[in-house]
Amino acid sequence: MTRKQIIKLITAEVRRAKKLHPYWPVPSLFKLTSSARIEEAAINAEEAFEALQVALNLRPNDPHCGGLKGTEKAYRKELIQNGAMVFRALERL
Repeated sequence: MTRKQIIKLITAEVRRAKKLHPYWPVPSLFKLTSSARIEEAAINAEEAFEALQVALNLRPNDPHCGGLKGTEKAYRKELIQNGAMVFRALERL
């Protein structure tokens, strides 16, 4: 996959995410900036964990996978979502 393709996919995911969640993280009059940063980091960690789960399921013949089968397509999807959330967090700085 080329860098141009990656940027295009992440940009499309950012647009989709902004439509679904225009206020990210949800603003609050009582939320301190540090709390918003913690929430952003937690969302990014969760996305990274989902990519890790799919990657772990890609291993063939691993008895700890519980028979689940991940796919390269699912892994790519999770990485794109992760990239989009990182992009959104950076935009808010």
